Amino acid sequence: MLCFACAATASWANAQEDAQGKTAQWALGAAVRAEQELYKGTGRETVLLPLVRFENRYVSVQLPTVELKLPQLSLGRSSGLDFRLMATYEGDGYKASDSAFLAGMSARKASVWAGAKATWETPWAELSVEWLRDASGNSGGRVVNLELETEFDVGASLEISPRVGVSMLDQRYVDYYYGVRLGEASLSRPVYAGRSARNYELGVRATYAYSRQHLFIFDASRTKLSQTITASPLVDRSSQAEFSLVYAYRF
Repeated sequence: MLCFACAATASWANAQEDAQGKTAQWALGAAVRAEQELYKGTGRETVLLPLVRFENRYVSVQLPTVELKLPQLSLGRSSGLDFRLMATYEGDGYKASDSAFLAGMSARKASVWAGAKATWETPWAELSVEWLRDASGNSGGRVVNLELETEFDVGASLEISPRVGVSMLDQRYVDYYYGVRLGEASLSRPVYAGRSARNYELGVRATYAYSRQHLFIFDASRTKLSQTITASPLVDRSSQAEFSLVYAYRF
């Protein structure tokens, strides 16, 4: 399960005060994202996407993700727990026309996912967990994402943030996006019933502040796919790479 918004979650400094005296941050920009498609007969997809971000003390909006902030729990001078409710749109799925191999398959639709997120913030790293459910009802699936990220300052303007993560996908999710139903089967595409899966990710993000307003973000990641996904007759690779380049203007 991919999340474009996660590729641009750098520190958005230079906050400004809104009319009610609450801290607010605005940013607009664009991003280029390239990722390897998993399904047989598909290649690399490159898309240009707009970036819209707004954050204050109550909400954090970075399309296609919206988060409602809940009260934080302090664990000391430099440690605490951050809680949020969230919803995000994920462009998973395919159409039968995406490749010749998928001809005869029913479309698998993208979904809006909703759930909750908790982040444990320490001076050395951040550990976050997300619990999400398919709010669109397409797959009926559930996903749990765990991620550990740390930051290193390289000079005054450059920040490097490596991360590791694991995504736990339930049986409904895997069966919907990677399964083959009886009416879709062929000699080269046998019936396949998906099972729960765990995907492991390694990634790094570089954030460069050219000035107070101009921000550049490069993000690269590789995800090792679970055997229950790679065993699907629809999938022809064991891992997936993704790259994003983001420009943001901060108001």
